[in-house]
Amino acid sequence: FEWEDGHIEGAVHLPMGEAVRRMAELPADRPKAVLCAGGLRSSTVISALSREGMTVWYNVSGGMTAWVKAGYATLKSTGA
Repeated sequence: FEWEDGHIEGAVHLPMGEAVRRMAELPADRPKAVLCAGGLRSSTVISALSREGMTVWYNVSGGMTAWVKAGYATLKSTGA
């Protein structure tokens, strides 16, 4: 399950290798969660963020696979 397959409305796509470096692009006044297909890569990103002192993050257990299985809405990418 990747970005093009569907994502949560309002989500920002930051590839795993760029996440820590690009955190300043995210709005400071909104809660933040990290998701991937199943939760493994997002756990790795959460660990990297924590090492950088960014500790208020949520890892969505089960990732996008669990999100879709629970019946929550997703949007499909139309380009980029």
